[in-house]
Amino acid sequence: PVVPLLLPLLLLDLASMALIAAFNPWLLISPWEFPAEDLVLPVSIELMLFLCIFPVTVYLVNRRMAALQQALRGVLEDLSDEYSTRGLTFLLRHRSTSATGAS
Repeated sequence: PVVPLLLPLLLLDLASMALIAAFNPWLLISPWEFPAEDLVLPVSIELMLFLCIFPVTVYLVNRRMAALQQALRGVLEDLSDEYSTRGLTFLLRHRSTSATGAS
C-alpha cells in the first residue's frame, strides 16, 4: 500500500539522477570536487522537479485516503446494521488538526 504513494517520488529521484548524469556523471560520484557555480544548475533543476511533483504526491495521498475512508464507511455501516439490535452504532469520525488547534 505504501509503494504506490512513493512511486512519484521514486520517479522524481530517477529523473533527477538522470538529469544530473546528463550534465556530468562525475557530479553523482564526487560533487565536492566541483566548484559551487557548477552545481547550481543541476541542484536547481532537481529542486524544481521536486516542487512540481509534490502536488501530485499530495493528490495521490488524498485520493488514497478518500478511497480508504469510503471502504471503511461501508464496513462500519454493515457492522452498525448487524449490531443495531444490541444498541451499537459505529461511525467514522473525521477530525483534522491545524496549527492553531483542533477543528
